[in-house]
Amino acid sequence: MARGAAWHESLQGDVRALATGWSVKERKGKVFLRVRQSDQPEAAVTLPFDWIASSKGDAYTRIRNIYKLAQEQGYTLKQAAMVADGKAPRLTEKQDWPGALERFKQQKLQHGTAIKPATWEAKYLPVLTDAVAMLTSGKPPTTPADLIDRSISKWEPGSRTRQERARNLAQFLRHCVNREQIPVIWQPPTDLKDAIGRKPATATSQKSDELSDQQIIDLIHSLPKDDAGRRWADALKLLAELGLRPIELLHLSIKTDAKT
Repeated sequence: MARGAAWHESLQGDVRALATGWSVKERKGKVFLRVRQSDQPEAAVTLPFDWIASSKGDAYTRIRNIYKLAQEQGYTLKQAAMVADGKAPRLTEKQDWPGALERFKQQKLQHGTAIKPATWEAKYLPVLTDAVAMLTSGKPPTTPADLIDRSISKWEPGSRTRQERARNLAQFLRHCVNREQIPVIWQPPTDLKDAIGRKPATATSQKSDELSDQQIIDLIHSLPKDDAGRRWADALKLLAELGLRPIELLHLSIKTDAKT
């Protein structure tokens, strides 16, 4: 009995030296790890080690790995325990994604470089609504990159809209990590080029066929014979004869040659 108490006290001392507020005890014959910190709710997890002296070394090694995952990569205690055990963590566990979305909306509308409600509705809400629905579904994405890819897949690769949606979703994820206490594993990639993509090499920009001379003449003759029609006719003649762009018509002026 005394020998058992000695190994237990030794493990307890090692764990407490590793991190303030961390402790172990026996529960149903297994090693039970508990974390109490003043700025966070209490967390606990049962580890797959029997509460016997021969498990002490393996248990402490596992606890040390869990601590490293939680401190350096932002996992919750349960997530870190799953990763340390070789399992995929449930990254959306007990995260208030809908609440975070509402608070992000208020941040964008009322603070910093505030955006207009219409901008929120048109450019932010479509992609963020889809993202939150995925995060709260039965089969959520497991990484930020996965979430971004799935949320913007409906828009054409390389398009301006897809670029905006990717960047706005990345803004939301940064807000969640920095202000909502969402684990830092949800920090979005700094480079979104792969997510945004490029238009396929076979894609060609659509260009209209050039008007023939006869089509231009017919267009001019189809205009009304009033002052406005004559001004449009003059503009079309200048464009066709001199090869001007429409904007260049605004910079034309009439100059008089003094000799003539």
